[in-house]
Amino acid sequence: MSKHLKVILLAALALTLLAAAPALAHARTTYKTSTPVLSATPYMGKDFSVSGVITPASTAKSRATVKVKLLMEMDGKYDVMDVYTAKLAKMPAGKKGAKYSRTLNIPMTGKHAVQVLQYRHGKLVSKSQIVYFDVQPAALQITIDPNSQADVTAPANTPIDVVFPGQLMGCAANIGFPACPGLVKTSSSPLTFHSDGLPAGSYAWKCSMVDCHYGTLVVTDSRQITIDPSSQADVTAPANTPIDVVFPGQLMGCAANIGFPACPGLVKTSSSPLTFHSDGLPAGSYAWKCSMVDCHHGNLIVQ
Repeated sequence: MSKHLKVILLAALALTLLAAAPALAHARTTYKTSTPVLSATPYMGKDFSVSGVITPASTAKSRATVKVKLLMEMDGKYDVMDVYTAKLAKMPAGKKGAKYSRTLNIPMTGKHAVQVLQYRHGKLVSKSQIVYFDVQPAALQITIDPNSQADVTAPANTPIDVVFPGQLMGCAANIGFPACPGLVKTSSSPLTFHSDGLPAGSYAWKCSMVDCHYGTLVVTDSRQITIDPSSQADVTAPANTPIDVVFPGQLMGCAANIGFPACPGLVKTSSSPLTFHSDGLPAGSYAWKCSMVDCHHGNLIVQ
């Protein structure tokens, strides 16, 4: 073989290797998708987020798309409920990859799971581990007037958000439950404390001054009975059992004056949500109504 022919062949081989280099580099790229982290305990109808990291970072030449697959357990197996596109953000300086995140809101309780899928140029290149979790019932909001010393009741072993409404100033902004670590402060405006469920008992709250803002949250083993104020359908409750009758939502106008005029055994314990408590009613029919004729009305059937 002539010297000139060898040079030509070597040059051709070099050009071939240079052309193949990007493809070889691409083939050697390892794509990873971290296990998603939940921002908070998921509650029905409440926002929470899932987040994590993909590597390598998304670039113009290797643009990434990240999908969050939401699953739900049905009949002993997990089926896909929906698939969402996650947002991507740059990592802090010195950190590799890109951060993914997606806000979810699940409208039902039960066993769920999420898995994150990483795509490059439309091709699936990596999957995260599956994370399993239970969606809890939505927390019941318990409102306490910081200027009132009246006891406020809440059901035992039930997720609750205790809210002190308004823009609290001075010592009132420091209200807390000093002897109840199970109530965790989750917001300053409005001042809110959350519990996944408290045992029956009395839980004192107070501000940072003596004999100023203080009161008691009374947690009872009551069964919650929910009544839709817009419906006239009968609602049943068990006899001789502690109950809290709740009219949910922000009631306006005459609906805010709903009551049980012929049942002194049902005592109003909260205005938001409108709640009435009884330590136990005998069997019977108990009418409720608002302050207008033939507007909001119905019956609580205790049996």
